[in-house]
Amino acid sequence: MHTADAVTLDRVADATRLAIEMHVATHGIAEATEETVRKTTIALGGHAVAEAEQNHLARNTQHELYVHGLLNAGGGRAWFQEPPDIRFDYDGEQIGAAAKRIWSPDQLRRRLGEGAGQIEAAGIRGIIALNVETYLAGLQPTANDDLLAKGSRFEEAIERLRGHGPYLAGKKHILGVLALGTAVGWAVGKHVEVAASVYTWLWLIGDTDEDSRLAQAWFANWRGRLDAWMSENY
Repeated sequence: MHTADAVTLDRVADATRLAIEMHVATHGIAEATEETVRKTTIALGGHAVAEAEQNHLARNTQHELYVHGLLNAGGGRAWFQEPPDIRFDYDGEQIGAAAKRIWSPDQLRRRLGEGAGQIEAAGIRGIIALNVETYLAGLQPTANDDLLAKGSRFEEAIERLRGHGPYLAGKKHILGVLALGTAVGWAVGKHVEVAASVYTWLWLIGDTDEDSRLAQAWFANWRGRLDAWMSENY
C-alpha cells in the first residue's frame, strides 16, 4: 500500500472512532449540560490523527465523554464529578469511574496507578475505565467476524493487563478495570470497506467477595441495557 494511502486510512480509522464514541457521548445521555458541551468542544478540537498530537487533551476528553455516555446509555445516571472523573448510582450507592487513556504500553502501570489514586481520593468504591486502543492495532475486524472470535482476540490483545493484578490488588476501593476500545479495520479492493468493533470488558479486582459481587451485578445489568441501546442506535 502506498504511504499516502496508509495515512488516509489512518485518518479514516480515527474519524470512525470519533464518530462512534461521540455518538455515544451525545446520544447516550438524557440531555446536554454546560459541562458536556464544554468537554465536547475540547474533544472536537484535536488533530485529525491521534498520533500527530503533541497534547492529548482532546482525545483524553473524548474518552471521558465516551465513558460518561456509555454509563448513561446503560440505563444508569452518571455525571461528571472529580475525583475521580465521573460518578454514577447503582443499587443505592454512589460509584466512581476514573477515565484513563493509554498512549503506549509503557504507560499502563502509571495510568492504572493514577486511576486508583483518584478513586481512593474520592473515598468511594469505583472502576478504572481504561481506553486500551494502543493494544488493538493488529485486530483488523471485518464485517463478517464471528462475535466469539472477536472477543477472544480482544482478550489476547490486552492479556498484559492481567500482569498488573498484584499491583491493583493492594489498592483500596477498586472494584475492577473496565477495558474499552474501538478497533477499526478495512479491506481495500475496488472500494474501501471499513468495519469497526466496539469492545467492553470488565476485569474484577474487588478487595472482598462483596466487592466482586457488586461489580459483577453492576456489569451484567449495565451491559445488558447497553447492548439493547446499541441495537436500537446502530
